[in-house]
Amino acid sequence: MLTAATTAIGVGMNTGAAHADDAVWDRVAACEAGGNWHINTGNGFYGGLQFTVQSWNGAGGSAYASRPDLATREQQIAVGRKLLALQGPGAWPSCSIKAGLTRDNGGVGAPAPAPVPGGGNSGGGGNTGGGTKAATPTPTPSETATPKPAPKPAPPAPGRSDTQGTAAIQTWIGGNLSGKWDEAAIKALQAKLHSPITGKMDKATVKATEAFLKITPTGVDYFSQAVLDKLSDYARKKNSEATLTSLAAAVEGGFVSPGTVQLATNPVTYR
Repeated sequence: MLTAATTAIGVGMNTGAAHADDAVWDRVAACEAGGNWHINTGNGFYGGLQFTVQSWNGAGGSAYASRPDLATREQQIAVGRKLLALQGPGAWPSCSIKAGLTRDNGGVGAPAPAPVPGGGNSGGGGNTGGGTKAATPTPTPSETATPKPAPKPAPPAPGRSDTQGTAAIQTWIGGNLSGKWDEAAIKALQAKLHSPITGKMDKATVKATEAFLKITPTGVDYFSQAVLDKLSDYARKKNSEATLTSLAAAVEGGFVSPGTVQLATNPVTYR
């Protein structure tokens, strides 16, 4: 079974080699990594073709470098061809379709660059074989160019708070119940969060609110919908707790019956 499978792969490799097109790999890299062959964002995917270390090693990439982003473009393409032979274009489910990658134009079976002596030591790891240190390939002009930075995520859109949600927040922070984010409401929130009191919605106020709600900072000077929703939910929860505390005290003093407290209970889930 192993011999038959190997032979079948070999036939496909020879056929595809005649139609190898490196440009299709550039299109895959543009889709996967913005065309940056040396990208490493720390998410577990590396290089222009966004290999995992496991798929890189499984397709023989350790012969070139310990990680894909440390290999040259040509070496990454060579390993990509091996992975294409093993898994087909589905190894890049979306980008293979966008780039038009097939076994044929991907160059399955095309000649690969010579392995780095001593294995993949270009990543700075020790030479486990105890032999000569791996030779450093001469970089081409495209490899010496400064890698493109990863694109910054787009800022969130400004949120819209309903009147009841804003009033709930104002009840919690102790402002007047205008149902609007006016200067008085902003000052009350800033005081509640121990943020500089300016009466204006600014980056410092948004940052303090995001930190209080344990939301990833956005760097904007307005509330996103996620902040408004979570802040109003939190305020409703605190208002409900305060109401129940007051009612419990009233029951203790004999001012209301326990049945009244039961009817007034309205649990709010904090998202």
